[in-house]
Amino acid sequence: MSDKLKNVLIGLFALMGITVIVGVTLFLQPSVGDGKKTLNVRFSNVSGISSGTRVTLAGKPIGEVFRITKVEDARKHKTDEFGRLYFYELKLKVDSSVDVYDTDVIAIQTTGLMGEKSIG
Repeated sequence: MSDKLKNVLIGLFALMGITVIVGVTLFLQPSVGDGKKTLNVRFSNVSGISSGTRVTLAGKPIGEVFRITKVEDARKHKTDEFGRLYFYELKLKVDSSVDVYDTDVIAIQTTGLMGEKSIG
């Protein structure tokens, strides 16, 4: 087999591999819910969180962060029962079938091998 033919076959094999990886990434991406329910949550630190960050419930994706806004004059607002101040408000769009109660704890989590952040 000539070197030119080997190079062409290696190139085709690499191209097929890249195509498969892109296809799996685009078409097998899990659904993140219908986004019909909106939740407003506040945090004091949102490092690693941006619009589009995934929201999970028991490890299952149910939505995403829609908007992050800085709370104006946060130090003038009342603290919670533990004395914490909240400097950022996140608007989350989640699946309408998800029930969220006042007693539920919503926290920033680190997930995955690369240390991605999510809200759960």
